[in-house]
Amino acid sequence: MPELGPKNTALFSEVKQRIDPNNKFDDQAAIEMAEKHGEEFIGQGGECIVFSDSQHKHDKVVTFNYKELTPEQATKTFYLQRFFSTLFPKNFPHFSLTAPTSKDKPGVTMRDRVYPAKNRDLVKTENSFFDVIKTCDNLGVKFIVDDSPDNFTKDDQGDEYYLDSLKSANFSEWDAERIKQYMIDNHYPDSQICRTEKIIDKIKTLHDTYKQDNEDREEFLKNCIM
Repeated sequence: MPELGPKNTALFSEVKQRIDPNNKFDDQAAIEMAEKHGEEFIGQGGECIVFSDSQHKHDKVVTFNYKELTPEQATKTFYLQRFFSTLFPKNFPHFSLTAPTSKDKPGVTMRDRVYPAKNRDLVKTENSFFDVIKTCDNLGVKFIVDDSPDNFTKDDQGDEYYLDSLKSANFSEWDAERIKQYMIDNHYPDSQICRTEKIIDKIKTLHDTYKQDNEDREEFLKNCIM
C-alpha cells in the first residue's frame, strides 16, 4: 500500500539483510548501524525495530517487523491507520506504507515521525487520546490498542499520539452515515469527509473479502481432512 517507500536505501538494505526474528538487534549495534547511514535508531519492542528515515521532505520512521506481517494484516493496517489519522490527525500519525513479509524481506510500515515534547509533564494536553476513545465509543467504532506507556507520546503542541499499529476493529458494525454526520457537525473539510467515506468502503470490502477467503479455506481444509 505504498505512497513512497524508504528513501535511505543503504540503511534499509542492511537492516533487511541482518534482521532475524530469532535474534533481535542489540541496541548499541542498531545505534551504530543507524549512525553510519545518517539516521537514528528510534527503538524496538517485541514485534518490530524502528529507525528514522529523514531523507523524506517530511521526516518518517520505518518499522521492520520481527514477526510475520501477512498481506491481510498489512492491508488492513494501512487502511485502518488511514481512517484514524484522517478522523483524528492530532492523535494518529499518517501511514504512507505497509508491506507484508515476503520470502527474503521483513514486513515494513512507514509513518510520519512524531517528535515528543522535551518536558511532557509541563505541556498542557490539547488533544487527549482519552477524547478519541470517548468519541469512538459514541460512534460505535471499536478498536484495540496496546496501552503500554511506550506506545504513547505528546508533542510540543500538547497533542497525544498513539504510535503503535492498531490491531483490529469491528468493521462490519461501522455506521458510515453516523461517522459522516459527526465529521459534518465538527466542521471537517469536505475533502476529509470524502476521503473517510472511501476508506470505510475499502475497509468493509477488504473485511468481507478476507472473511470469505478464510471461510472458503476452512471449508476446503475440512473437506480434505474428511
